[in-house]
Amino acid sequence: MLELYDSSPYSLPSQEIRLKSACALSNAHIKCLVWGQDALAFIHFIPANLFALHLVVADQDLQLASTEIIESLPYKLFTGIDNRYVEFIFSTQTSRELPALAHLELTTPHDKRDVDDPEMIFIHPQSQFYLDVHDNSRSVSLPPFPDTIRFPTRTAFLDS
Repeated sequence: MLELYDSSPYSLPSQEIRLKSACALSNAHIKCLVWGQDALAFIHFIPANLFALHLVVADQDLQLASTEIIESLPYKLFTGIDNRYVEFIFSTQTSRELPALAHLELTTPHDKRDVDDPEMIFIHPQSQFYLDVHDNSRSVSLPPFPDTIRFPTRTAFLDS
């Protein structure tokens, strides 16, 4: 059965919790694109399960963006090997996902987390995708969130 949605399957309060880190970047004047399941669910109305939050920033803002999130929200830099993101065929010692990214982990104890809190945040440099955070012709905003938090259009999503 095919179901089409004319609005996001996630409520505004859920979106607000999921996008706290993107709002922190916006408050610090760092433009970002929300990518992955959150973009599919919030903008393209696809009922996706939400796991890690993926943010895309300009290459030169990668370090600044991770620092801003770590200083303003309960996240820390994750330096271990997360078995959910390892290609076991190649190696269990290193992650093969995307090497040039910031991988952040939520530090709030499990019993105090909201169900919508992203457990992991991946901050990607735009050069790893065919995306430009400053090209508003290939992205859209999501009111009531700031215009500096953008989501790829369908075409941009498929090209990335």
